[in-house]
Amino acid sequence: MVDRMRRREFITHFVAAAAISLCPAYAEKGVLNLGFDSAEKSTELLAAFREGLRTLGFVDNQNVAIEYAFAEGQYDRFPELVATLVKNNVRVIVAATGTNGVLATTAATKTIPIVFAIAMDPVSVGVVSSLNRPGGNATGVSMYTPQLVAKRLELLAELTPAGGTIAMLINPTNPNADVISSDAEAAAKSLGRQLYVLRASTDQKIATAFDEIRDRKYVALLVSPDAFYIARREQLAALCEQNRIPAIYEWSLFVKMAGL
Repeated sequence: MVDRMRRREFITHFVAAAAISLCPAYAEKGVLNLGFDSAEKSTELLAAFREGLRTLGFVDNQNVAIEYAFAEGQYDRFPELVATLVKNNVRVIVAATGTNGVLATTAATKTIPIVFAIAMDPVSVGVVSSLNRPGGNATGVSMYTPQLVAKRLELLAELTPAGGTIAMLINPTNPNADVISSDAEAAAKSLGRQLYVLRASTDQKIATAFDEIRDRKYVALLVSPDAFYIARREQLAALCEQNRIPAIYEWSLFVKMAGL
């Protein structure tokens, strides 16, 4: 099934199924009220989530009502957005993308069931107590694959001049930033390549980072997995094309935006 379906869509289908499973008795009575918070308003993500619900017999605006909360890549908005979902007494909250959003959601309520999708080890960031026995009111799926950072760097190393420096773009406001950069630096060292980490958490800082990439003649760019960058994929793809910088990303969404 995963071979026929993009990884992100498969995960979103799984999250939809998990959300329904947390309140089966209520779901049978009438309209089920779900909360859905995400760092971005992604057409693909929403379509996959709704399709996952539909396969279980739940159709938006018929027997399920979904209250959406999108941070649009601005992590500081999550506490307020999630507080609104809690105030409106949704039955389940789906925290779809981003460690920041998941942490804000678990901090906001200890009673409403939460289903999360997180690109980090949920135990290390304090979302659950253990993988086998999550405890509390949160459960979900982890997409933490640090070994893929090494693989992406390996691909860039094969495609670029041996002596060239590879740049990595990372969001410093991401709670996982230090872990991600450490994993990447270790992978670069094992490959015998120089890696320079650039930190950007705003549109302007992204533009400044690309100025540095161009001026220092870095040979390629590794974009770290981050919901903020997914929300800015059009800007990133355009800057890569404008500066003729080959780049590698976590998701195929960037390639759809003509990312190199």
